[in-house]
Amino acid sequence: MKKELLTAIAIGAIFGFIITAAFWLIQEGKLKEILEKETEITKEEVPQKNQEEKEETQTGEEEKTEKIYLKVESPENESVLAKSLQKITGQTQPSAFVVVLHEEGDEITTADEDGNFEISIELNGGLNVVKIISFNSDGESTETILHLTYSTAKI
Repeated sequence: MKKELLTAIAIGAIFGFIITAAFWLIQEGKLKEILEKETEITKEEVPQKNQEEKEETQTGEEEKTEKIYLKVESPENESVLAKSLQKITGQTQPSAFVVVLHEEGDEITTADEDGNFEISIELNGGLNVVKIISFNSDGESTETILHLTYSTAKI
């Protein structure tokens, strides 16, 4: 009797791990597809603007530009958060476009004249992969990825 019970538990655990792994791979694959598609769209739009600006520069106008950078001030990477609505704040080059890609969609904003930006996003329960990309007027970009965990458990 004990042998059959242990066998049934082992088989159930194996099936549980297989099903969990399948759901995880499906979710991970969908997230990668979304992030790749959004990055492709953004990269296609930026070079057109970059080409127009190069033509203006070639006509004799000189532009003073800084190297693009991105610093996320909050929340910290790998944070465990108790609220689903999170405000992402940071700094980048002044007037740069900031794009935040996450599982619930994407948000776009422009940094102010000091380079500060702020975007609110809604997190799903569990692990959330959030990709933040900053583009300057020259078409240069930089990005960072945050892993944020939203939990309703008491910490």
